[in-house]
Amino acid sequence: MSYLFDYVIVPSKPIRKTLLQSGCMLQKVKVVHTGFDFSKMVAENHTPVADSILTWINNGTAPIIIQVGMLREEKGHDIILVALAQLKR
Repeated sequence: MSYLFDYVIVPSKPIRKTLLQSGCMLQKVKVVHTGFDFSKMVAENHTPVADSILTWINNGTAPIIIQVGMLREEKGHDIILVALAQLKR
């Protein structure tokens, strides 16, 4: 596998270690972290929700459905939007 391309880019050191143990060449496996600042995400977890959103949530009679993911075709956002429109009808 290591001879078919210049580099293998992985998002973490554990994945890099697994590939190296599987025989990939050391100099070809590079780690590029995802860009998420997890410490910032944890800190923002305690940020108060805007009053307008709290009012909407508290006054609502329907369940709240949330889908999280990058806006990419393979994530299926279009499918959930169609399903939600059908549920609303």
